[in-house]
Amino acid sequence: MAVGPLHSTLRRHSSTQSVVEDTGHLVVGDPVLVSPIVARGYAAWKAARCDEGLPLAGGLKAEALSDILPYVYLVDVLWSDAHAEVADFQYRLVGTDVVFHTESDNTGRLLSEIAGQGSQGTLIRLYQLASAAAEPAVQRIAYLTKTGSRHWYETIVMPMALDRGGPATRLLGVAEHFSQAV
Repeated sequence: MAVGPLHSTLRRHSSTQSVVEDTGHLVVGDPVLVSPIVARGYAAWKAARCDEGLPLAGGLKAEALSDILPYVYLVDVLWSDAHAEVADFQYRLVGTDVVFHTESDNTGRLLSEIAGQGSQGTLIRLYQLASAAAEPAVQRIAYLTKTGSRHWYETIVMPMALDRGGPATRLLGVAEHFSQAV
Protein backbone atom coordinates (compact mmCIF):
# COMPACT_ATOMS: atom_id res chain seq x y z
CA MET A 1 0.00 0.00 0.00
CA ALA A 2 1.49 3.34 -1.05
CA VAL A 3 1.20 5.98 1.62
CA GLY A 4 1.86 9.67 1.05
CA PRO A 5 2.69 12.03 3.91
CA LEU A 6 -0.74 13.68 3.87
CA HIS A 7 -2.82 10.77 2.63
CA SER A 8 -5.21 9.17 5.05
CA THR A 9 -5.57 5.46 4.42
CA LEU A 10 -8.64 4.88 6.57
CA ARG A 11 -9.61 1.48 5.28
CA ARG A 12 -11.65 -1.52 6.10
CA HIS A 13 -9.72 -4.54 7.26
CA SER A 14 -10.40 -8.09 6.20
CA SER A 15 -13.74 -9.29 7.53
CA THR A 16 -12.09 -12.58 8.47
CA GLN A 17 -10.23 -10.79 11.24
CA SER A 18 -11.98 -10.15 14.50
CA VAL A 19 -12.50 -6.48 15.33
CA VAL A 20 -12.79 -6.27 19.05
CA GLU A 21 -11.75 -3.49 21.35
CA ASP A 22 -9.23 -4.88 23.79
CA THR A 23 -7.52 -3.67 26.90
CA GLY A 24 -3.88 -2.74 26.76
CA HIS A 25 -1.43 -5.54 27.34
CA LEU A 26 2.30 -6.06 27.13
CA VAL A 27 3.65 -7.75 24.03
CA VAL A 28 4.74 -11.28 24.82
CA GLY A 29 6.52 -13.02 21.97
CA ASP A 30 5.35 -11.96 18.52
CA PRO A 31 2.12 -10.01 18.86
CA VAL A 32 -1.01 -10.71 16.84
CA LEU A 33 -1.50 -7.40 15.07
CA VAL A 34 -4.36 -6.57 12.70
CA SER A 35 -2.59 -3.64 11.05
CA PRO A 36 0.38 -4.32 8.75
CA ILE A 37 1.46 -0.71 9.41
CA VAL A 38 1.58 -1.30 13.17
CA ALA A 39 3.43 -4.59 12.52
CA ARG A 40 6.09 -2.75 10.46
CA GLY A 41 6.63 -0.30 13.32
CA TYR A 42 7.07 -3.17 15.77
CA ALA A 43 9.53 -4.92 13.42
CA ALA A 44 11.66 -1.74 13.17
CA TRP A 45 11.67 -1.33 16.98
CA LYS A 46 12.56 -4.99 17.50
CA ALA A 47 15.43 -4.77 14.99
CA ALA A 48 16.85 -1.77 16.89
CA ARG A 49 16.96 -3.52 20.29
CA CYS A 50 20.34 -3.59 22.04
CA ASP A 51 21.30 -6.99 23.47
CA GLU A 52 17.78 -7.53 24.83
CA GLY A 53 17.84 -3.99 26.25
CA LEU A 54 15.77 -1.09 25.04
CA PRO A 55 16.59 0.44 21.68
CA LEU A 56 18.34 3.77 21.93
CA ALA A 57 16.13 6.67 20.89
CA GLY A 58 18.90 7.99 18.65
CA GLY A 59 19.61 4.56 17.20
CA LEU A 60 16.29 4.01 15.46
CA LYS A 61 16.84 5.41 11.98
CA ALA A 62 14.08 7.32 10.19
CA GLU A 63 14.69 5.13 7.12
CA ALA A 64 13.36 2.13 9.08
CA LEU A 65 10.06 3.97 9.51
CA SER A 66 9.98 6.06 6.32
CA ASP A 67 7.03 4.26 4.73
CA ILE A 68 4.88 4.56 7.87
CA LEU A 69 5.84 8.02 9.22
CA PRO A 70 2.28 9.42 8.96
CA TYR A 71 1.20 6.75 11.50
CA VAL A 72 4.08 7.33 13.95
CA TYR A 73 4.07 9.37 17.14
CA LEU A 74 6.84 9.97 19.66
CA VAL A 75 6.19 10.60 23.34
CA ASP A 76 8.69 11.72 25.99
CA VAL A 77 8.34 9.95 29.34
CA LEU A 78 8.63 12.51 32.14
CA TRP A 79 9.76 10.71 35.30
CA SER A 80 9.29 12.09 38.81
CA ASP A 81 12.05 12.05 41.45
CA ALA A 82 14.81 9.57 40.64
CA HIS A 83 12.67 7.61 38.15
CA ALA A 84 10.37 6.39 40.91
CA GLU A 85 7.22 6.76 38.85
CA VAL A 86 6.01 8.38 35.66
CA ALA A 87 4.90 11.97 36.24
CA ASP A 88 3.52 12.71 32.76
CA PHE A 89 4.01 12.23 29.04
CA GLN A 90 4.69 14.85 26.36
CA TYR A 91 4.04 14.42 22.66
CA ARG A 92 7.28 15.10 20.78
CA LEU A 93 5.95 14.34 17.29
CA VAL A 94 2.57 13.30 15.92
CA GLY A 95 2.29 11.89 12.38
CA THR A 96 -0.10 13.42 9.85
CA ASP A 97 -2.45 10.42 9.74
CA VAL A 98 -2.76 10.42 13.52
CA VAL A 99 -3.44 14.18 13.49
CA PHE A 100 -6.06 13.73 10.76
CA HIS A 101 -7.99 11.06 12.67
CA THR A 102 -7.72 12.62 16.11
CA GLU A 103 -8.59 16.01 14.61
CA SER A 104 -5.91 17.58 16.79
CA ASP A 105 -2.16 18.08 16.59
CA ASN A 106 -0.95 17.48 20.13
CA THR A 107 2.74 17.94 19.33
CA GLY A 108 4.42 19.58 22.32
CA ARG A 109 1.45 19.05 24.64
CA LEU A 110 1.43 17.17 27.93
CA LEU A 111 -0.89 14.18 28.03
CA SER A 112 -2.28 15.39 31.38
CA GLU A 113 -3.48 18.58 29.61
CA ILE A 114 -5.56 16.62 27.12
CA ALA A 115 -6.55 13.61 29.24
CA GLY A 116 -10.25 14.36 28.71
CA GLN A 117 -10.04 14.29 24.90
CA GLY A 118 -11.10 11.12 23.13
CA SER A 119 -9.10 8.08 24.15
CA GLN A 120 -6.31 9.97 25.96
CA GLY A 121 -7.25 8.44 29.35
CA THR A 122 -6.87 4.98 27.83
CA LEU A 123 -3.53 5.99 26.31
CA ILE A 124 -2.25 7.21 29.69
CA ARG A 125 -2.71 3.69 31.07
CA LEU A 126 -1.08 2.15 27.98
CA TYR A 127 1.90 4.53 28.17
CA GLN A 128 2.33 3.85 31.89
CA LEU A 129 2.26 0.11 31.26
CA ALA A 130 4.93 0.25 28.52
CA SER A 131 7.13 2.70 30.46
CA ALA A 132 7.06 0.84 33.77
CA ALA A 133 7.66 -2.60 32.24
CA ALA A 134 10.13 -1.30 29.61
CA GLU A 135 8.31 -3.51 27.10
CA PRO A 136 5.98 -2.76 24.18
CA ALA A 137 2.25 -2.57 24.85
CA VAL A 138 -0.56 -2.92 22.31
CA GLN A 139 -4.24 -2.08 22.30
CA ARG A 140 -7.26 -1.75 20.02
CA ILE A 141 -9.28 1.31 20.96
CA ALA A 142 -12.79 2.32 19.91
CA TYR A 143 -13.59 6.00 19.45
CA LEU A 144 -16.45 8.26 18.38
CA THR A 145 -16.06 10.67 15.48
CA LYS A 146 -17.56 14.17 15.62
CA THR A 147 -20.41 12.83 13.48
CA GLY A 148 -21.15 10.21 16.12
CA SER A 149 -19.99 7.12 14.25
CA ARG A 150 -17.87 4.68 16.20
CA HIS A 151 -14.59 3.51 14.69
CA TRP A 152 -11.46 1.91 16.08
CA TYR A 153 -7.69 1.96 15.83
CA GLU A 154 -4.86 -0.34 16.71
CA THR A 155 -1.79 1.12 18.39
CA ILE A 156 1.48 -0.18 19.72
CA VAL A 157 3.67 1.78 22.13
CA MET A 158 7.34 0.78 22.32
CA PRO A 159 9.79 2.15 24.91
CA MET A 160 13.24 3.48 24.05
CA ALA A 161 16.10 4.75 26.21
CA LEU A 162 18.46 7.69 25.78
CA ASP A 163 21.42 5.75 27.20
CA ARG A 164 22.33 2.07 27.01
CA GLY A 165 20.81 0.30 30.01
CA GLY A 166 18.80 3.41 30.92
CA PRO A 167 15.09 3.64 31.72
CA ALA A 168 12.34 4.15 29.15
CA THR A 169 12.57 7.86 28.33
CA ARG A 170 10.76 7.90 25.01
CA LEU A 171 7.88 5.93 23.53
CA LEU A 172 7.60 5.15 19.85
CA GLY A 173 3.96 4.70 18.91
CA VAL A 174 2.36 3.52 15.68
CA ALA A 175 -1.40 3.69 15.12
CA GLU A 176 -3.68 2.80 12.23
CA HIS A 177 -7.33 3.83 12.18
CA PHE A 178 -10.01 1.64 10.59
CA SER A 179 -13.33 2.63 9.05
CA GLN A 180 -15.79 -0.01 10.14
CA ALA A 181 -17.67 0.43 13.34
CA VAL A 182 -16.90 -1.66 16.39
